[in-house]
Amino acid sequence: MRTLLLLTALVACGGADTDDTTTDTAEATSPTAATNPGTEPDDPEDTDGTDPTDDTDEPVVIDELPGPCSFSFDSDGDGIDFAQNFRYDLDGRMVYFDWDDGGDGLGGTSDSFHELTYADDLLMLEERFGFDGDGATYSASRTSYTHDGPGETQRLWDFDSDGEVDNIDTITTVDGPDGGTVETTASDYGADGEVEFIVIRHRSALGDLFLFETDSDADGVVDDADRYVNTYDADGNLLLYSIDDGDDGDPDLVRTYEYDDSGNRLVFIEDSDADGSVDVHDTYTYAIDDPALPGRLLTTTSWGDDDVIDSVTTYVYDGTPYPESADVDIDGDGSVEHRYLYEYDADGNPLRTEYDEGLDGVIDWWSAYDFGVHCVGVD
Repeated sequence: MRTLLLLTALVACGGADTDDTTTDTAEATSPTAATNPGTEPDDPEDTDGTDPTDDTDEPVVIDELPGPCSFSFDSDGDGIDFAQNFRYDLDGRMVYFDWDDGGDGLGGTSDSFHELTYADDLLMLEERFGFDGDGATYSASRTSYTHDGPGETQRLWDFDSDGEVDNIDTITTVDGPDGGTVETTASDYGADGEVEFIVIRHRSALGDLFLFETDSDADGVVDDADRYVNTYDADGNLLLYSIDDGDDGDPDLVRTYEYDDSGNRLVFIEDSDADGSVDVHDTYTYAIDDPALPGRLLTTTSWGDDDVIDSVTTYVYDGTPYPESADVDIDGDGSVEHRYLYEYDADGNPLRTEYDEGLDGVIDWWSAYDFGVHCVGVD
């Protein structure tokens, strides 16, 4: 999905897994074809719609939905806490998203919106941020991009939308070792021609960030660096991930993973301070031999650093590839204390998640998505 703030919302609401530490329980799958009620002009000479051979009234086929049209979240069951709306162009690129604090419509002091436009080569050309200043009107800042050829982009910041550039980031990307890239961002605060801050990102041929360097005074000397390690097996499954803050040779966090022959994750272990002890330990079971649910996640068991089971989550299916509920045993004693309820559309997109703490029949929090073509190709 081409989403920005949505990723944070997904984590908060138990949806897609973005930190790769657990197995997703409500992973969306995209439809293979959909149609937008709008039109795609193919006859530029037909300016008045009188050409009977023009098929501009035919619907545009959208092979894959780029993401949800809206998202809402209620943290305590008493009403929406925040909502978001998203719009995309026909190429699947996000052109608009907003943040509606309270879900009561844009206009509050915590609300915001973003409008994005693109150049024909798919590179982002301009991003406009709207921030509510007084509850009624919006001020705006603009971020525009200029492309000076392959590998070089300038990001121009106009914080008060007065037409004057306030900051300039010059982003240069060159080839790195072993098919990777090195991206350097030089920041000119005040747009006075002087670079004050430099960030260098080193990526592997797979696109993984493996070294992040900062030159905080732009004197050409790296002042701080963090190193990341990603190790994969021959099938592309992540086996090890580590972070070395300061790049001093001593990792500060280590995560390891194990899989079965089908690529299903069996074990996740985290050593959160890299002292050799296990701080998080999760195991997973799957319906490997069940022809009705081949490969579906059945249980997740979590331990802490004391080898005592913290929770067991059991996923319940009702003839579909997607769980209709998940029962949570918070202490591994065999009794269910909490429950998640899931709803999906026909294409497997998650529509709603509800959480019942204590199995008292009261929904303690919920999240909801809306998917469709009505937000694709819409100005």
